[in-house]
Amino acid sequence: MLEDREYMREPSDYNTNRWRTATSLLLIINVAVFLLENIVPQLIPSDYLGLSWAGLRRGYLWQLLTFQFLHANLLHLVLNSLGVFSFGFAVEQFLGKKRFLQLYLISGVVGGLVHVLGGLVWPSHFGVFTDAFGVQQYIPMVGASAGLFGLIAAFALMFPERDLTVYLFFVLPVTVSARVLLAVSLGVSILGVVIDRSNVAHGAHAGGILGGWLMLRLFARQSRRQAEFAP
Repeated sequence: MLEDREYMREPSDYNTNRWRTATSLLLIINVAVFLLENIVPQLIPSDYLGLSWAGLRRGYLWQLLTFQFLHANLLHLVLNSLGVFSFGFAVEQFLGKKRFLQLYLISGVVGGLVHVLGGLVWPSHFGVFTDAFGVQQYIPMVGASAGLFGLIAAFALMFPERDLTVYLFFVLPVTVSARVLLAVSLGVSILGVVIDRSNVAHGAHAGGILGGWLMLRLFARQSRRQAEFAP
């Protein structure tokens, strides 16, 4: 298990005051951006800051980062914020601020790329619709969920046997291990791509899990090399 490998741990720069952590910073930024979206919407145009293949094709590469801080509505913000709050502090404490932010943001980028590239292969399942004139319209993707699913993957890989309580349909409490939660999350994401044609970006969730796994492998390789060449 990764939690037993000391070379994976960064020198601790984790502050016990949670308000001064990178996790708290992300949560504050998400709330601040959401307020701007609703108070001064012209400052946060989704066509430029939300993620879509149409935008990337125009050269709006910043969308791969900016979409991660936008949310469609209050419930969307609350659910993603609860997820980041639940997993972010533990992952940050284990990895350190720098690696935590790298994992979160790159998981979001990987998830975003899976979503937009999936739209080229299977448009109707990746937020693309054809209008009355036969023109494909790309719905900009927004939300922190791709980065969140990267955190879930990292948490489950570092602490696979840790028990977690989740609420089915927000009501029924069920206790499962982190390993099981990750497997279920991946399965639901893949199944969602296949059967759900709503505006939920299931492909981005699966891509976020992939990003979290890839980043942990990269960190482990870097840490092993540092340990091997340490004087």
